[in-house]
Amino acid sequence: MIVETPAELCQRHQTAIVALERLQRTPFADLSALLPTPGMTHAQALRHLMEVRVDLDERYVLALFAAVEATLKSDGLWRIHKGKRTHPATKAMKEISERSTWNRLRLEDLLRAWRDLAATPRPFSELIRISHRRHWLAHGKYFPDRSGVGQIEPADVLSWWEQAEREAQAVAPGFPRDDSEL
Repeated sequence: MIVETPAELCQRHQTAIVALERLQRTPFADLSALLPTPGMTHAQALRHLMEVRVDLDERYVLALFAAVEATLKSDGLWRIHKGKRTHPATKAMKEISERSTWNRLRLEDLLRAWRDLAATPRPFSELIRISHRRHWLAHGKYFPDRSGVGQIEPADVLSWWEQAEREAQAVAPGFPRDDSEL
């Protein structure tokens, strides 16, 4: 069962951004008490809030990808166990499961499978590209970011996901299925 949808996460992100923007407009005398380092100048405080914004965006990108991954995996498991055997989406999910270690459904494999099934593959291709940025973020920015994506807004991830979802629904009406029905 999916706890929070990508759209709900994006709405929560937007609420946090509005609060952060209000904080940036707070008079400096009131703002200084909220800062992590006493004695920050106004310029340093604003720079710090900009860094907080980048961090917030990155955390929501991670959360959005977790929701996307959960949706795809839940749907994939449903298709493997209950899907119509002859349906192309069911066949693709079973192939992924059979060729992977421990029958795992990896995010990139799921995105590639849906990309190959979709009439318009671009949303899935973009999500694959963004997933490389997600890996870099999820692993603590330890290695160089080679995603080529750069800073990404959670709203952009949501937009690509919604387009991908429509493509998947065109291929497999009823997408996404929920594995709690198993």
